[in-house]
Amino acid sequence: MPAVLRHRMVALIVTLAVAAVAVALLFAAGNDTFAGTNWDNVVASTTWDD
Repeated sequence: MPAVLRHRMVALIVTLAVAAVAVALLFAAGNDTFAGTNWDNVVASTTWDD
C-alpha cells in the first residue's frame, strides 16, 4: 500500500508541476502569442481577473 500511495503522490506532484509550468508559460507569452486575436477579448470579458 505505501508504494501505491507514494506512486500517486509522485504522479500528483508531476501533474501539478507540469500544469504550473504550462500556466506560467501561457501568461509569460500571452501578450505576444494572443496579440491580434480575440482570445484577449474573451479573457477580458470574463470575471477571472476578479
